[in-house]
Amino acid sequence: MGNKRSSNLVWLQLLTVLSGVLLGGALVKAAETSGADAKASLFLDWLHEGGADISGVALSDFIDGRPVSSLGACSQDGISCYRGVVATQDISAGATVVSIPLNLGVYDFDGAAGLPEPYAESIPETRLAAWLCRQRSLGSTSRFAPYLDMLPKAIPMPLFYQNKEAEAAALLPCHAGMQELLNWTRDEFDKSNPDALGGASFVTFKWAFAIVLSRTFETRVLLGGSEDGALSAMIMMLPFADMINHSPHNQLVWQLDDGGQRFEMTATRDIAKGEEVFTTYGSKTNEQWLLYYGYVPEDNPADRMPLFDTYEDAAAWYIQSRPPPHTAPSAKKVTAAIAAAVKAAQETLSDETDEGLALSEKEADKRLWAIFATLWVHLDSKNELGYACSQSVSLWSFRRRSECEVIAGLAAQRALIRLYKSTLERFDESVVKLRRQIKRFGRGKGAVYTNLQVLERYALQRKELVERALAIVQQGVADEELKRKTSKEL
Repeated sequence: MGNKRSSNLVWLQLLTVLSGVLLGGALVKAAETSGADAKASLFLDWLHEGGADISGVALSDFIDGRPVSSLGACSQDGISCYRGVVATQDISAGATVVSIPLNLGVYDFDGAAGLPEPYAESIPETRLAAWLCRQRSLGSTSRFAPYLDMLPKAIPMPLFYQNKEAEAAALLPCHAGMQELLNWTRDEFDKSNPDALGGASFVTFKWAFAIVLSRTFETRVLLGGSEDGALSAMIMMLPFADMINHSPHNQLVWQLDDGGQRFEMTATRDIAKGEEVFTTYGSKTNEQWLLYYGYVPEDNPADRMPLFDTYEDAAAWYIQSRPPPHTAPSAKKVTAAIAAAVKAAQETLSDETDEGLALSEKEADKRLWAIFATLWVHLDSKNELGYACSQSVSLWSFRRRSECEVIAGLAAQRALIRLYKSTLERFDESVVKLRRQIKRFGRGKGAVYTNLQVLERYALQRKELVERALAIVQQGVADEELKRKTSKEL
């Protein structure tokens, strides 16, 4: 009996300790929630005292896409959570939802009359990051302290990836961009005067730089104060407005009021109470979303996947990937072919705006098709047709001109098929390795696990983009070959 009573006493003590631990954890979470609500209250009071008018919306944490009653939910581990803005009442189309005086914002100005220069002719992003560092060093004495307290302390951008995430990212095409972003951030810090940064460490500067990259609005506004009566702001930070999330189906648009003194966001359609409100951050690829915001959207019609950086890179790939049998061309012939291909790409009308060659949701860049077709004409037409398609279309007979054009088009499409298949092989290998890392790391392990999932989603979206493009090109080749076969039979 004595042993049993002693055992019961031990269990009672263990349960008491365990209950204390659980209760203590609950109290900590409750304190975090209460603290988040208190900070938000101070922030909103600061906005209203500064003349901001925010009607019918409020800050909210969202768990699994649904708003919760109190802030602080996102401090809990193992849940899908983010912060945004929710409609607290029905909002009619055309209503002004957010109106913020420009003097509550922070701007970068053209010229020396703006923010202090961290170094001579520093870039706008670094000037704003330096401002954030200085304000953060002031603590509660900063005029912007209520706003700074609302900014996220942890940012899921690749700038902050640790070893496990970095190893996973090294398997993917985004790795080069991540390294460039890190090097750029480090270079801006190294060039900056420590006094201009308020003595901030690189870790603090990296945080500030990430805040600027992910939360600023780009605009050109006129503000009083310079000798000619106006300063042109390039980028700006607007408290509260920068806490509204992005969606391609946004219900809010922003503009300056007629007097150029207030930043306003108005509803483009009716918004129901309880609905999250969105603005738009502009047209970006999934790689840009990953690099600068730390996530990839599910639906992104603007997504494009880089294939080659230059026309010459694309031409070199075609030459190296030509299937046998083919006659090895002379160096002189290759040089002439590449020059012609580059010229064809430059003369090809394209909706693409960047310098590289990429795959979009619908098709590969038309310039890439022109490069492959031109290279076939110069290097492979004689092998396939028994005669060389002339560079001058006017010298071809009508029959041969038509045949050369058709076969050149097919050759370009077959080259795209080779390119897409080799790209898919690399993605398949990367996804397998990435999933092994995720499995090895384990589920529900906080931010690192979430970041690995984001990388997996990015890889799968890239893979699906190539698969869709491959199917379209393969169908195009099949249709053209059937058309040619039918024509010959007739």
